[in-house]
Amino acid sequence: MSNPDELALVVKAIKSGLGGCVEWDDTVIDRLTNDLARYRLKLHDVRTKLIQHVRNGGEVFQKEEDRETWKDRRDYWYYVIVPTPVFPKGLFVELELRNSDPDYPEVNLVNAHEEF
Repeated sequence: MSNPDELALVVKAIKSGLGGCVEWDDTVIDRLTNDLARYRLKLHDVRTKLIQHVRNGGEVFQKEEDRETWKDRRDYWYYVIVPTPVFPKGLFVELELRNSDPDYPEVNLVNAHEEF
């Protein structure tokens, strides 16, 4: 099962690149800042590369949420594999739709790590 309308909102939010429309979830900032620093990656740069990649035709994938700890929070989650020379298979960035306003949808970036 999928939700193409919700996926379109996520893509719209990312492509807009507007401040407030594509932001890191506050609860992950400290952890990811430390995790990505080992690879000389900064959250701001990951956000910028994600936006550029999707604007240039990079695909946003939608997954039905089936993880117990997240099922009450959302029906779907999203990910993008951002090419980066640091990781041979790219950087996996997980997102969720935070606000489904049709004019200014918003997404939270909730995780980022090497794609395996």
